[in-house]
Amino acid sequence: MLNHSVAIPLNCVFNDIIRLDFLKFKSVLEDQQDEMKRHRQNWEDEHKNDEADGDEVAKYAYDVEDRVVVMSNFLDVMAHAAKFALNSKSWLQLTSIIMYTWNAIAYDLTTPLDLMHTDAWKDFVVIAECSLYLMEYLQKGGKLR
Repeated sequence: MLNHSVAIPLNCVFNDIIRLDFLKFKSVLEDQQDEMKRHRQNWEDEHKNDEADGDEVAKYAYDVEDRVVVMSNFLDVMAHAAKFALNSKSWLQLTSIIMYTWNAIAYDLTTPLDLMHTDAWKDFVVIAECSLYLMEYLQKGGKLR
């Protein structure tokens, strides 16, 4: 029988879900990075004897778009989640979204320059703006709960 006098804090459950989700994202990202390393090594082995002519090198430029596209899609989802949390004034959820996004970007070593050829920089700015609204709210004496 359940004891209803003991309440499970929702933030603990939410943090556990985020942690599990991040571990899953991390393992998928590691697999993708391993595949990209193999692809790059194959490309380097294939073209190591090519001439160092400028046009030839430009023709064989290595493409890293797959990683950027995956991060772009991830940032789009997280930007929508951050806007939803901001509009609903779910400050604790917004904090978790910001930390989750930061961990993913730091783990993937993504820089804003990587995102300049996609629309992901817009989502990056939306998340940063939401974090500024959160900081402003907390500086005015607001609470996360």
